[in-house]
Amino acid sequence: MSGELEDRFFATTRGDSRISIVIAQNDATCKLSRENRFLIDDPNTLTPMAYILSKPLKIGMTYNDAGVYKFVLQEVTGTGDDNKELMIADYYKYFPKEIKNEHSDETYGDGQSEGNESTVTPGKKVWL
Repeated sequence: MSGELEDRFFATTRGDSRISIVIAQNDATCKLSRENRFLIDDPNTLTPMAYILSKPLKIGMTYNDAGVYKFVLQEVTGTGDDNKELMIADYYKYFPKEIKNEHSDETYGDGQSEGNESTVTPGKKVWL
């Protein structure tokens, strides 16, 4: 929680959390922008904290393509696309989850049975 000073004797608590990180400048970090989210927390926690890059400060601390960036991150709500085991935000947007099939013999639109496949990937077009 962070606070804002209303006057000398009264501080208001805000309902969000912001952190800053210093990260090395390289080919991967120079591509980071306001759309990037991160999971930053103790690896043993059940619900890790999610943060979005809110202020990418990329100037002032680099020279000749070497140096560091200072980023300010704001706490956001985690999503179903986050891989909490690997601590990678938006992981399942790029690597879809495999969904277990409850029925081993699915009948598709052409009347043929698919067989004993145990997984169906999201986005696969089938007749119900």
